[in-house]
Amino acid sequence: MARQLTTYERLALISKWKSPPGPSQERRLKRAENMVRAAIDQHAAFHGVNIHVEAKGSYPNNTNVRGDSDVDIKVQLNECFYYDG
Repeated sequence: MARQLTTYERLALISKWKSPPGPSQERRLKRAENMVRAAIDQHAAFHGVNIHVEAKGSYPNNTNVRGDSDVDIKVQLNECFYYDG
């Protein structure tokens, strides 16, 4: 059975969790955004289309758990279009 954390240890853990992403997490986030942008850029159907890519969820909200969080990326279409490919 795992030992229970002290109040001090719990507060330290919460403080760590609520802090903004560190440099390695920031690189992970940017890499994920760039991978999504690259995937979009490879498809002719999206060329010239107004698309916005950004982080969503725990990273921009500073609620991610270091090492345990996934990276959520939002892809937003800012216009309507029809593609007949």
